[in-house]
Amino acid sequence: MQCWGWNDFGQLGNGSYTNSTTPVQVTGLTSGVTAVSTGSFHSCAVVNGGVRCWGVNFDGQLGNSTTANSTTPVQVTGLTSGVTAVATGDFHSCAVVNGGVQCWGLNASGQLGNGSNTNSNIPVQVTGLTSGVTAVATGGNHTCAVVNGGVRCWGLNASGQLGNGSNTNSTTPVQVTGLTSGVTAVSTGSLHSCAVVNGGVQCWGRNGFGQLGNGSNTNSTTPVQVSGLTSGVTAVSTGSLHSCAVVNGGVRCWGYNLHGQLGNGSTTGSAVPVSSKFEQAVLVAASTPSTVAFGGTTTLSTTGGSGTGAVTYASNNANCTISGTTLTAAAVGTCTITATKAADTNYAAATSAGITVTVNQATQATLVAVSTPSTVAFGGTTTLSTTGGSGTGAVTYASNNANCTIVAHPDGRCWHLYGYGD
Repeated sequence: MQCWGWNDFGQLGNGSYTNSTTPVQVTGLTSGVTAVSTGSFHSCAVVNGGVRCWGVNFDGQLGNSTTANSTTPVQVTGLTSGVTAVATGDFHSCAVVNGGVQCWGLNASGQLGNGSNTNSNIPVQVTGLTSGVTAVATGGNHTCAVVNGGVRCWGLNASGQLGNGSNTNSTTPVQVTGLTSGVTAVSTGSLHSCAVVNGGVQCWGRNGFGQLGNGSNTNSTTPVQVSGLTSGVTAVSTGSLHSCAVVNGGVRCWGYNLHGQLGNGSTTGSAVPVSSKFEQAVLVAASTPSTVAFGGTTTLSTTGGSGTGAVTYASNNANCTISGTTLTAAAVGTCTITATKAADTNYAAATSAGITVTVNQATQATLVAVSTPSTVAFGGTTTLSTTGGSGTGAVTYASNNANCTIVAHPDGRCWHLYGYGD
């Protein structure tokens, strides 16, 4: 198990309080970890069927019978086996244990679900939830669980995040209105909740930034349908003020977006789902061959990249011209070629690093010298000319001996050969 980021309370679990911009090994958790969850300032993991937690512990959220912080994992009291899932809220934690739910930590709003408002530094049984639980989610100060295919929630309810048609807190689980079957996943944000229901998504609670995804900014004390997400959804996750879902293998997000958390290339919020764009795999351009003679061609191609976007190529100068995947050498020198793979539904556009193509001088077409006539009397002249060759280079003539001398005509139009030998 490895963690990274802020570490002022030891929440990285490596025995220090030093922040880390790269993953560090959590002390003692080198194997046996099957699930992990991170709260505001603490973390918990399922390890060999039990639960261990680390970080801040002011309210008993580490569950080890103390309120002392720990920079390394501590064993949650009584939870050494039978645990299949763990969830961490702002200052409380919960686990699915042998099909039931137990919670520990802060309980000011009843988020531990045991009928009281008393904090607990050891796990307590959530009232009525001793079996049938397949998932649990902990929000800021409320908790929800999938129970026999339905959803039940408890704790803070000021924004309707319990989904039971009221704004009254509850210290025990209440049934979320209308969600008694077909639920496969639930997620809780700071003040709102969402669930995957029969392949679609429904959300409830606070909606000031459109985090319920129904096209409005009005809170709802009962589940509302997320616009356009009625099928194809396999997972949902809620942040403080935004939500995301996996839809047909892609990601759609909605809500607050000041920091780009919707992943759609903007910082404008949205009250309906927008497509998030993944970064493509590294795109690599190639030229086969990478050296070409003037006037010749080479084939461009790419490896890597992701998605279905079309690939286009560009040259940094006029030495190379490109049509489709064919590069034509237009002038001697070098050019730098880049490839761009366009964005599609799931991936942002990607551009490759530049590659260099070298254009060399080409071999001319066969050059043929002609003398008209080819036989000349002593002291006479004949005119020299050529056929073939290539390019704009000047033509000059030479004789292998003194029998012939060659001079240019004064008008520059032709060359004359004078015969002097006998």
